[in-house]
Amino acid sequence: MKRVSVELWRFTAVCINGHEFCFHRFSDFHYGDLTIRTANQSELALVETDDPVFNEVGSIIDELLVAAWGNKNRSDWCFDQVFPIVCDPAPSGLRYSFAEEVRCPVCNSTHLVRYGPGEPPQVDTVELPVVTYNAWQQLSYEEKRGRLRDALRKAGCLP
Repeated sequence: MKRVSVELWRFTAVCINGHEFCFHRFSDFHYGDLTIRTANQSELALVETDDPVFNEVGSIIDELLVAAWGNKNRSDWCFDQVFPIVCDPAPSGLRYSFAEEVRCPVCNSTHLVRYGPGEPPQVDTVELPVVTYNAWQQLSYEEKRGRLRDALRKAGCLP
């Protein structure tokens, strides 16, 4: 699996039970590549937005939304809900998710009483695996379209 070094902001959070923890993410002003986490948030990876698969998935989603609703108004939200199905599993075997909230690694709570970059903000260079799409790339266009249609229905994006 390809790995790259990226500069990410170090965020600090405190959960409702008082556990303080750190995690990394791009700044709010970052444009381009995305980070994605496993559902339990133990692993972070890089999604390269210039990858042809990323663009293919966006095009299929837009096509399906326009066919169903006549527009693609919720395209970004729907993309975040279903894109992880095209990703190969993380090195641990866990699936990735854009939809997960930040979770405390101690008690698993998503209720945060404090969340944000440190003062002053700190940037760390972090080595991340790049998400791959080997299984997805083996599918025909119709199979890809069918999987995305089913996932969009499950997410409430399609009737």
